[in-house]
Amino acid sequence: MLFLYFFFVGVLIYSFIRSYRTKSPRRISIRFFPFIIGVILVPVFFLVSSYYKNNGFKSIVVQARHEGRFNSIHLTLFNDRTFQLLNSGPFGGNYIRGTYRYLQDTLYIDTDKLTEIYPTGKFVVRINNKNQKYFDPILDKPALQLPLFIKNDRLTKK
Repeated sequence: MLFLYFFFVGVLIYSFIRSYRTKSPRRISIRFFPFIIGVILVPVFFLVSSYYKNNGFKSIVVQARHEGRFNSIHLTLFNDRTFQLLNSGPFGGNYIRGTYRYLQDTLYIDTDKLTEIYPTGKFVVRINNKNQKYFDPILDKPALQLPLFIKNDRLTKK
């Protein structure tokens, strides 16, 4: 995506130089029309990208993730008490959306489609010996623990 932005900015600079050096008798506004359109489109690209990342300009409260060798899990909590959980692997992934509650140090996610990874939907906020905050899942059965390390935090008071 970043490559496309740089490519577009390069084309924008090229169109400006070409419009400036041209000797055609057309008006200046017609000569610089591609450059003006490009200057308008750059902020539009960033706004659309932000709109898709934040699920419609919602304010992000917490971002947490687990990076495995072949899979990754991303949890995003929004200000309106909704969440988005992405479970992805080498061939894509799926989103799970729902609502959440945060009481004291425990996060409860409510959804109709609880995943096999976090079947209870309960997490406890903990701090490891490196002072990193993470969500530790509470599991009914002994299984593989996949903690979600907190990247951006505006929810917990730890």
